[in-house]
Amino acid sequence: MNSLLRVLVLGSMTLPAMLMSAPMISIDSANYDAGILQEGEVKSIKNVFIVKNTGDSALVIQQVKPGCGCTAVGHDSIIQPGKTGKITSEVDIRGMHGGTFRKYITVVSNAKNAQTLRISLGGNIMSYIDYSPGYLRFIPDSSNNITVEMKLSTAKKGLKVSEVQFKSQPNQGNNVPEWQRSMPIFPSYKLIEPDSVKADGYYDYTLRLTLTNPDKQSKHGNFIIKTNHPKKAEISVPGMIMSK
Repeated sequence: MNSLLRVLVLGSMTLPAMLMSAPMISIDSANYDAGILQEGEVKSIKNVFIVKNTGDSALVIQQVKPGCGCTAVGHDSIIQPGKTGKITSEVDIRGMHGGTFRKYITVVSNAKNAQTLRISLGGNIMSYIDYSPGYLRFIPDSSNNITVEMKLSTAKKGLKVSEVQFKSQPNQGNNVPEWQRSMPIFPSYKLIEPDSVKADGYYDYTLRLTLTNPDKQSKHGNFIIKTNHPKKAEISVPGMIMSK
């Protein structure tokens, strides 16, 4: 009887502990910063996130979901108590314009403290030529001329623009023949040079674009700006030309 009683007592003490055991997730440096990246010189940024199981049962990483198609991920599936695992990540930054960016990844697990959490990778891309606004809208008024101004910011002194053309996107669902819609439009332009250099060493140029007698059909596409910059001979700016 004493032996049986001892077994029952020990069992009653062990069972609650087993029921209370749970995995716990911890990630050091969940937000990775790649710092300053020069446009065109880096194709992607990579980071390995270290995941630790601070609980007392197996941590199961059920899913690691990138927030966009430019991000690739990999991960360890099971991490035992007190052990660490890895989440590998890579963000393709080709085609990204200047400025700060951050890409998020969602981690889903059986952790008691955080079944879902987010990690991220980011940085600051230094463009050879920054431009603003990021989208050009040509909206006609009562006159036949439409003028839009944009800013080109660069460290190059003596920037020149040799050509500006608008290329329409195909298949925009109107009755204009494809061959006619795909013909480029050449707005007139004037590049206004800055009076002085800014404190950060950049020059702010003003590019004034003018369209006369816009088409009767609205068009979406890209304004292609050709420059004399040795590292940035062409800028592609998305935009639209509204019909009258």
